[in-house]
Amino acid sequence: MERLLAELESAYDQAVFEELKTVLSVHTKIEEELFYPAVGDATASSKRLVDSAEYDHRALHNWIDDLDPTLPEEVADFRRAIGEHIANEERDIFREAERGLDEVDLDNLGREMIARLEELAPRGRDGRRHEKSEGERTPAG
Repeated sequence: MERLLAELESAYDQAVFEELKTVLSVHTKIEEELFYPAVGDATASSKRLVDSAEYDHRALHNWIDDLDPTLPEEVADFRRAIGEHIANEERDIFREAERGLDEVDLDNLGREMIARLEELAPRGRDGRRHEKSEGERTPAG
């Protein structure tokens, strides 16, 4: 996702924008179907964090629907918002997942998420599947 945002920020390309929308959709779908329910049930404090992350997802989807990808400053703002969302997930929700789920559950969840990615994720223009962004963690590692 980061690579697509960087490309779009440097020069408008409708194909890159459409690919970004697809990647965002697949990413949020997997989190909302698998990751958030598992984490939300893991600890007493995690439900609030998951609710907040789901709210972020709705806001990001609304934003991208209204985003003018020909304006680099709008893309840059959107890129920062996604970065903040990812940082919050890694700092708070991943910590809750590691606290509330044992290693076996985390490994199983990671495998489920990868299998779902294989079902949902198209290949990008470069022929690669869009998995995690550069530096982005998955719950199991």
